[in-house]
Amino acid sequence: MGPPSIIVHLVIAVCVVALSSSSTTAEGYDDYYSPPPPVKYSSPPPPAYYSPPPPKKDDEYKSPPPPEVKKSPPPPPPRKKPPPPPAPKKSPPPPPPRKKSPPPPAPKKSPPPPPPRKKSPPPPPPKKSPPPPSPVYKSPPPPPSPYYY
Repeated sequence: MGPPSIIVHLVIAVCVVALSSSSTTAEGYDDYYSPPPPVKYSSPPPPAYYSPPPPKKDDEYKSPPPPEVKKSPPPPPPRKKPPPPPAPKKSPPPPPPRKKSPPPPAPKKSPPPPPPRKKSPPPPPPKKSPPPPSPVYKSPPPPPSPYYY
């Protein structure tokens, strides 16, 4: 077991030496970790003061002379007109207007209600004992209408 352990120790030693000498020299360390140089800010430019434009002289107020009117070139000679398109086919004449339908007949008035019939004499009241009063209130029946007879 002795020889394999020596090989392992040699491999570890080579790795340690290689790593320690690769980038941890004093010069490389200072270059890599040195603080950046201080940033110097330039002073802001002085504020700009705008003065009003100088007054114009009287000559400058005069309107400029009107520009010369350029004559347009003469119009080109008229082109030959293309032949008129063929006349559209005549569609058959529209059908004659339909005769107006007669107005709907006026709604017929309902016939006057028949005269109310004479009431027959009321039947004699039954001689049964009156029913006990019910707790539920019932509305009286509507009077008979003469229209439904």
